[in-house]
Amino acid sequence: MSFTRDESPPFVSLATLKSEFKTYQKNWRCSTFSTQLRSLLISRLEEWNIDQAIVIGLGCVDMIPTYSHLKGTEEDYNEWRKKILCQVMVFVEVVNILSRAQNGRPITMFASDPTFDDLDEFYLARLNITVIEKAEERVTPTTFVFSPFAPWPVALDAVRRSPELYLGTSWTRVLEARPPRSRRRRKRRHRDCYMNDEQRADCHRYLESRIENTFPGLETYQHPSVHMTPPKELLEKSAELANLTGRGLAGLFQFLWPKPKPFQEEDDSDSQEGEKSNSQEEEQSDSQEEEQSDFQEEKEFDSQASQT
Repeated sequence: MSFTRDESPPFVSLATLKSEFKTYQKNWRCSTFSTQLRSLLISRLEEWNIDQAIVIGLGCVDMIPTYSHLKGTEEDYNEWRKKILCQVMVFVEVVNILSRAQNGRPITMFASDPTFDDLDEFYLARLNITVIEKAEERVTPTTFVFSPFAPWPVALDAVRRSPELYLGTSWTRVLEARPPRSRRRRKRRHRDCYMNDEQRADCHRYLESRIENTFPGLETYQHPSVHMTPPKELLEKSAELANLTGRGLAGLFQFLWPKPKPFQEEDDSDSQEGEKSNSQEEEQSDSQEEEQSDFQEEKEFDSQASQT
């Protein structure tokens, strides 16, 4: 049986979504990619400081977007649902790793997407994820942001707020795909894909202060997102990861976190103060030794006098 985008999708219960999510999560935790992900996140020298996590751009679990290669069969809906649930699963797994790395610190989770309906809100609530509007506006320097396939202006609105950790498609590739105005044709100047100077500056500013780490298993991909990568190539590059994530992380997905703070040596003034302090301590020590010696001599003299 086929379903067009104008017809209602096949019915999916909350119990089905919960069961499928647990299956994908179990399979993920049994894979080597799960271990690699944990090792990557705890390899950071500085301690994490994250108290909230936000996922943007998931999409509606029972509505296939028009840009997708999926046409609307029941099998297509199942594939689309797996993709979204796997993205949520990765989001939850990263949050769990970060929470344990912070000695069990609770991390509040939010999700935002204009296509969400009641079903999305219900199943996300079962995972302790609260649906809100424009979650990108709530990003702070202590936030983890996961942007699977949000429009780049929305993702950039989150990035410009300097989140502690970001996971999404490579911003370096996004910049390459959107050259300055002078390099674009006149008739395309006002299209949504155009990135103005302020947006480019925000993007560069964030990248300059961050370390880029590719998501485990995606090191061989050469394209920024699934829309620019043939499905056949994705399967050839990493069939296991594609199956585990429902192709939900197809593309050059990267983690971005702050660069280590540079080691600050003591300046000359501090060094001089330290030397002065040491000198004063030595003088005080010598003075105390002299006083103690004089006291001992006086004591011996008094003792001899009393004997006489």
